[in-house]
Amino acid sequence: MKGDLLVVTVLATLPYLNSVFWGFVLDDTRAIVENADLRPEAPLAQVFENDFWGTPIASNASHKSYRPLTVLTFKATYHAAGSSPLAFHAGNVALYAAACGAWLVFLRGLGVLSRKGVLVASLAFALHPVHAESVASVVGRADMLCFVFFAGSIHYYLKAARDSCFYANYALAAILCGCALLSKEVGIVTFAAGAAFDLILCGRVLTFPLHTRVLFPALCRTFYSFVFSVGLLYVSVQIRGSRLSPSMAFVDNPIMFEESVVDRFLHYTYVHSWYLLLLACPLWSCSDWGYNVLPYPGTPLPALAAYAAVFGVPMLAVARRWEAREGVCLALVLTVLPLLPAAGFVPVGTVLAERLLFIPSAGFALGVGLAFDACLARVRPATRGLYAAVFALFAAYAFLAHLNSSHWESPTTLFSHCVEHCPASAKAHFSLGVAHMQNNDAARAVPHFKQALDIHPDYPDALVAFGRLARDGGQLEEAVALLERAVAVEKHHPDAHHHLGVAKAQLGAAEEGVGHLEKAIRLTAQLRLPQRTGDLWANYGTALAMAERLPEAAHAIKRAIALGGDARQRCSWTRNIFLVYQQDNRLAEAKQYLTVILTDRTCPLSTSDRAHYLQELDHINNAIS
Repeated sequence: MKGDLLVVTVLATLPYLNSVFWGFVLDDTRAIVENADLRPEAPLAQVFENDFWGTPIASNASHKSYRPLTVLTFKATYHAAGSSPLAFHAGNVALYAAACGAWLVFLRGLGVLSRKGVLVASLAFALHPVHAESVASVVGRADMLCFVFFAGSIHYYLKAARDSCFYANYALAAILCGCALLSKEVGIVTFAAGAAFDLILCGRVLTFPLHTRVLFPALCRTFYSFVFSVGLLYVSVQIRGSRLSPSMAFVDNPIMFEESVVDRFLHYTYVHSWYLLLLACPLWSCSDWGYNVLPYPGTPLPALAAYAAVFGVPMLAVARRWEAREGVCLALVLTVLPLLPAAGFVPVGTVLAERLLFIPSAGFALGVGLAFDACLARVRPATRGLYAAVFALFAAYAFLAHLNSSHWESPTTLFSHCVEHCPASAKAHFSLGVAHMQNNDAARAVPHFKQALDIHPDYPDALVAFGRLARDGGQLEEAVALLERAVAVEKHHPDAHHHLGVAKAQLGAAEEGVGHLEKAIRLTAQLRLPQRTGDLWANYGTALAMAERLPEAAHAIKRAIALGGDARQRCSWTRNIFLVYQQDNRLAEAKQYLTVILTDRTCPLSTSDRAHYLQELDHINNAIS
């Protein structure tokens, strides 16, 4: 077994070794770089008060993703290595190897596969390309950590059912179930899966006639598990507050905005067929499956075919009393049950996501192992051909996994791939435009913002980003027009009011600009959004200075400095507050901040600027004396 474990863990890591050297991409920046909860000075209790992204869980702006155990692993990594992407990615690859090893041990304990079948099912899971997002993206750690606790909980659940030491094993299973839920929300189904495994393997519900001597204890354990799961769900609801659904935009999950319940149901069934397709034939990969990517084709046939494939084989296995019927039904449980929370029954912030297939792919891998055992028992003369087919499948899996992980090298490579494969995605074009904008490549960003708005004209984030780009390019009137459209579409959009206020002030309408910036500050407070830098307050102070409200301007810029920013921002804000105090003829305060400018080594000054500021210091000293 040790040899099999070594083979599986080593082969699992090979396709993803390149990801260790990638940077932070997509949600990684928000979860790691911008998450104040990870800082060493942040109280540990804050991890349990905020959501996955560092926003207070009770806030209306919270995504309601409560995953404190995953955040604790991020905090530990940050404490050990700072915000180094290499440390976080290396941790992900190591955790993936551990998850694949746990899967092999779990399969050994099930007893429904031969030794070779266990190895094949383990490799089918370890090399499946659909895992690329979970491994190459740092935030995918939540899926892997949840899976480790999920598998461990079911393992000890079955051990409690089979062994005499019931209470100790059941208590350990319950603890691991809670840990799975605290790693990712899908962990809520852990005990439901454990109860299903118990009924199938220990309660012998698929063996006819039924034996009440073994079935009744299994039903009792199922009842205990139901009560425990309901208790966990109640606590989870209390933590998240009255609003359980995440704050989502139309482009993230347009299905949730469809008015007709029937249309919504039919659209979700079509998405289910795509989940099965990605498991069985993982040739597609995209970081965004949101608006306009998977429109409903107008026929339920794809969904009916998917349901027939998923449920038809287990039903046939039970009806025909196949020897492997228990394993087939276990594969069905593992594939379907973890997908239920994202299958349209609970509002989620995405239409489809490959990371949601991490646990269901274990059910698919179990099915591959069962198919291998069945073939091995029936085609022994053609064993070499069978092994060759399995080798070819795993080689293809490994190649696709490596290829998919390489897309996560940077925001530009990720969204370029997404635009190439999902050209109808407004969010993909918007995200690629933002990536180009961050690289100071406005010429390449503009076409993608325009394309995003052609696909979805009322896309507020794209309007804001395009407006910022126009403002930075000196096209103030166009910037104001775009940002006013954004405010009209979503009047409670803090960033839209923020940047509209800046553009209005620069255009000469300082008081109007101040009004929009004040609205942005109020919305940020009302939504309880974390203010990670003082950028908003600094711009508010600049607009106040343009409106000649100098004492208020000084106060606002001081607030910006207190909130913090990078070295370049702090230097700029210090210069601005110096100018405000100088303009307001408060020379003592102006001298104080001018001294900071001249002595702070993090504020680089050119020779001419230093000479100018020294001259200003002389003038102030003479005026004071």
